[in-house]
Parts: sequence; C-alpha cells; structure tokens
Amino acid sequence: MAHLTNRVQADDQVQRDAVTRLNAYASRVKAIRHVEPVALPAPFQSLVALPQLAHAQFGWRGCEPAPLWAVSKALRDVDISIGYAEDPGMPAIDGCSTVVGRSDAMLQYLERVGAAAVPIETLRLRGAASEQLVRQALSFASLTALQLRVGKQLSTQVLLTLATAAPCLEALDIEAHHITAESMCASVSSASAPLLFPALRDLRINSTPGLFGMMLPLMPPSVLRSVHFDVCAPDGPSALLPLFGALVATAGSSLESLVLEYWPDFEEEEGDPRTEFPDWFTLDLLRPLAGLISLRYFRLTAARLPCLDDKDVGEIGKWWRQVEHLDLGTRDQRSDWGPGLTPGVYASLAKMCPMLKSLALPVDVPEFADEGQPSVEEMLAPFGRMRKAEGWGRVQPRHGLEEIRYGVLPDAPGAVKAFDMFLVALFPSVKRTEGSPESAPVRAGQDPHPAAVVHYLNMLVDCR
Repeated sequence: MAHLTNRVQADDQVQRDAVTRLNAYASRVKAIRHVEPVALPAPFQSLVALPQLAHAQFGWRGCEPAPLWAVSKALRDVDISIGYAEDPGMPAIDGCSTVVGRSDAMLQYLERVGAAAVPIETLRLRGAASEQLVRQALSFASLTALQLRVGKQLSTQVLLTLATAAPCLEALDIEAHHITAESMCASVSSASAPLLFPALRDLRINSTPGLFGMMLPLMPPSVLRSVHFDVCAPDGPSALLPLFGALVATAGSSLESLVLEYWPDFEEEEGDPRTEFPDWFTLDLLRPLAGLISLRYFRLTAARLPCLDDKDVGEIGKWWRQVEHLDLGTRDQRSDWGPGLTPGVYASLAKMCPMLKSLALPVDVPEFADEGQPSVEEMLAPFGRMRKAEGWGRVQPRHGLEEIRYGVLPDAPGAVKAFDMFLVALFPSVKRTEGSPESAPVRAGQDPHPAAVVHYLNMLVDCR
C-alpha cells in the first residue's frame, strides 16, 4: 500500500510540474492559429490560461477551440474561416466535421468571449456561418474593423443592424451582392434609421451600384477615406454613373483611395466589350470622379482595358494633380482589345502629376522598323531644341516616381532599350519597371534603336 501511495504522489508531482511548465509557456503566447482540431488533455483545459493572447485565428477543422482560448483579457483580433462546402471524404472528428458543427463551435466561442467582456476590436468572419453566429459577431460594440464574407447570411436586416449599431466601426469589408437597393431602402424607411456607419473610414464592398449608391447619402459627409468597390453590374458600367455622383457628394473632400473592380460575364470570351458595353470606362463615365479633390490612389481593374486614349489620361491627370498611385491596368498580351496608350502619356503625366510614386498604364511600345534609320540632322535636332529650351534642366522634370508597370513589350530589344532610357530620363528616381511575364528581356549590352532614341528625345524636349 505504501508503495502505491508513493507512486500516486509521484504521478501527481509530475502532473503539477507539467502544468507549471505549460503555464510558463502559455503566458508568453500572443497569437494562435488552428486549422486542425485542438487536442488538449482534459486535466489541462481548466488549468491553462493565455493571459497575453491578442490574436486568435481559426479555420475549417480548427474551429473547435478549447474553452481556455476565451480567457485572455488581452484578446483584440479574432479571425474565423468556417468554410463553405462539405468534404464527403473527411472523417468526422469530435462532431465538428460539418459546416454546421464548425459554426456552432465558433458561436460558443464568441459567446464566451462576450461573456468575459473582452473588448474585441477586429473580427473577420468568412464562410457558411449561421445567422446566430453572424448576429453574435455584431454584438461587440467595441469593434473598429469587421470583415463579413458570409454569403446570404448577411441579410438586409443584418446589414441595417450593422450600419446603425456599430458606433466605433472604422473599417468594413462585406459581401452584399445579393441585397437589393429596394429592400435596403424599405428597411431604412421602416426603421427611421439615423446616419449609417457614423465612423466608417475604410470600406470594401461587393454589391450592386444601386445598393452602394442608396447608402452613400445616408452616411456622414467627409468621413470616408478609402473605398474598394467590387462591382456587381450585369447591365454594364453605365450603372456606375449615378454612384460616382453620390460618392463625390458624400466623400468628395475626404476620399483618398478608390479601387474599382469589375468582372462581368461576357457572352463571348473574346468579344469586343464595345459591342456589349459601348460605355466601357470611357472618360465621360469617369468624369464625375473629378470631384474627388483629395484622391491619392486610384486603381481600375476590369475584364477589359478602359476605353481611354492619351488625351483622356491627360485629362484625368488634370483632375488629380496630387495623385500618388495611378493604375489603369496593363496590357497582358499584344492582342488585347483596343489600341493602347502611347509612351507620350508618360510625359503628360510627368508634368501634371508631380506627386506620382507608382504608375500602371496599358502602353503600346512601338517596335521601330530596322529600315529608315534617321539622318544625322534628325538625330541632332532634339539637342538644338534643348538649347532653345535653356538646357536639359528645363526639360527634365523633378519627380519621385519609383515604380512603373506597362505590361507586355514588343520583341524588339533595341526599341525596348530606348524606351527604358526614356523612362529613366523622365523619372530619374524610378527603381523598378515591370512588364508582364511575356515581356522581352532587355539585355544590359543592348544598343538602343537610333530612330527610337530620336523619337523619345523629342518627347523629352516637349516635356518642359
């Protein structure tokens, strides 16, 4: 008996030592990430705390947290990815192999966090979450940043609750393409809602232009700082025109960043979008955006390149002389629809937008035929024009541009070499130029094409 008693006491001491060591380690943990079920022996679950835990990430089968994860008062950032589809070949593990099981487990987790009065600041919820889980996610009044990518579980009523009951929310990322402007308008009217999203500064939204445009006048003026709009507009980009007006009216003086993404389904894979959408991001369509007087960043990413020429881009440069990042897309292949811009557009923007730091344009770099080399007089003419312009210092603008992207280049190394020399002369601070993976490499020892040199020298002289 004495031997057995000593054995039990020894085992207890081993367990106490193990708990002590585990607690010492756990006290230093600030972040956890689980994509598989957490296997923790039952004796430890009530003894281990993570007092410094600030960030918790759960994904798929890792969405069954142990009760201890909710203990930390330091928790501020929670990331949950429930998943969407079931995998028939996945074995059941602790009753959490289904979407419903994972969603229920995370609901219990957030309820424990809420019961502990932990002031969560950032919450990301993705996947087939239940309505109860979504509503629990909205119950944290302390949220300053929220991502909800939960499909149709983001109902009109839930969106209205989010818009009116999150006083501290500054950053929002939602998927709402299934919500109509009419249903949202009816909900707002029946609820006599006050201002929507009173503190929102950064918004990413996937919706119809109608829904976004309906909400904008109900948001406080001059608060929005950045918008990333994933456009859902089957009838073409013309639906954006009223939205652009509403955006300027609400955030014309405050918006600094605007990203537009538009990927409609064309009837024919290689069809000309001008046939189906004659207003495919023309200057007239974009013109209302000229009212964004504080814009620093603009990116347009679409299924086809915008219908703009050099003169149009020059006009855009006049709208936003303070712009620092301008991205109108690049040519991924030489056969991309429509004529591209010419290198002359760089000279125009160099004069009009002195704050540029990065630039992406669908420019067509000319190849220049081998025959017809310029004469000596033609090659010397730009230098005479420089002297009349009072020297090279008047020709070369001072600029801070560091990155240029232009897409595919022609298979003409001499022309490409001259083009690169032109860019460096125009933007001396440029550190990186990028084409597409198909771009022809420019060899360091390659001589520039003489006709191309003359062509670009004349452009530089004109840029004064």
